[in-house]
Amino acid sequence: MNKKTLTEKAMLLIPASQLEVTLSSKELMSAMADKLNALAESVPKLYETDGKKDAKIALHYFFGSTDFYAMEFDGEDEFFGYMILNGDFQMSEYGYQRRSELFNALPLINLDYYFDPITIAEMKKNYQQ
Repeated sequence: MNKKTLTEKAMLLIPASQLEVTLSSKELMSAMADKLNALAESVPKLYETDGKKDAKIALHYFFGSTDFYAMEFDGEDEFFGYMILNGDFQMSEYGYQRRSELFNALPLINLDYYFDPITIAEMKKNYQQ
């Protein structure tokens, strides 16, 4: 039986506490490694979706009622996406977010392993329901 592993790109997208649990669970690794590796390869680079109305959200991070929807990643430390802090949708905004700052400010933040890419318009519609 092949042992499933995560690529460096995939591990970079997963917060440390969640990565530790994922790597220690044979069942989780078996179920999620291929999906997470493919996801890491599919995230658009910074500015790649700039100006595209149908651009999709690639990643969803969550902690409590805070959500960060990443649309682009530079492959090292910077995301571009949409942040909703503490469920306050009226004050939510697009912007650049450093991965290191996001993961350090919210150490229990998680990457949604079951998120399927959707447009910002679809997310807003779903979020407000």
